[in-house]
Amino acid sequence: MKDVSRRLAFLFGILVCSLPATTSAQAPASGVGSELHGRILDSESRDPIEFVETVLIGTAARTMTDRDGRFVLQGIPAGTYTLRATRLGYQPLLKEGLRVQDDVPLALELPMIRSLVELEAITVTPGTFSFMESGTSVRRTMSREDIESVPQLGEDVFRAVNRLPGLSSGDYAAHFSIRGGRHDETLILLDGMELQEPYHLKDFNEGAISIVDAEVIDGVQLMTGGFPAQYGNKRSGVFDITSRTPESDRTRYSVGLSFMNARA
Repeated sequence: MKDVSRRLAFLFGILVCSLPATTSAQAPASGVGSELHGRILDSESRDPIEFVETVLIGTAARTMTDRDGRFVLQGIPAGTYTLRATRLGYQPLLKEGLRVQDDVPLALELPMIRSLVELEAITVTPGTFSFMESGTSVRRTMSREDIESVPQLGEDVFRAVNRLPGLSSGDYAAHFSIRGGRHDETLILLDGMELQEPYHLKDFNEGAISIVDAEVIDGVQLMTGGFPAQYGNKRSGVFDITSRTPESDRTRYSVGLSFMNARA
């Protein structure tokens, strides 16, 4: 019994002596990495910039700045690094020569310079209802031959075009309205010059016939919407008349007589 007791006491002494060595072996090791934190500001306004991607080149450390422009990179081994910060609308920022030491946090304040972003040319196209048109305005044209072939009263160019879509007119007057507007809301041009009073017999329903003879025009162009701003502040449309170019190689004579018109 004495020998057994002695052996147990010897083993217990060895166990107690080994406890300090075991405790020191389980102590945390130093040198697990350091922390890099900072703030990114606008170079002009000094306002914080959010959503800036910050990357420590050569490591896996990567993060985004918050609304205060702050960022934190953790677990960085000791060494010398380069920090890269990028964001749309600013020039890329490179901060070189950052020395990181173990267990020593490094704080930075970095300014970023604004940069303009050039966009490609923007093309504006018509909507669904004008998909087949070549432009943004609705243009209707009629030649002199088309006007002469239309059944009308007095060979009047104004009465000939009132059959085009978007126009409405009465039975007795030569003037017409576009899209329900008044006839004085339509701009009437002859070779680029505006005609203020293009009607005869104005006491008869504000103009029974027009002053433009169908024989002297080459064609007409009617724009009922979306016309350019160069045509002024008219709201309904533009009625553009182009006159004929006289022939210089020979002399021509023409005489005409109708119920409401006579010409020579």
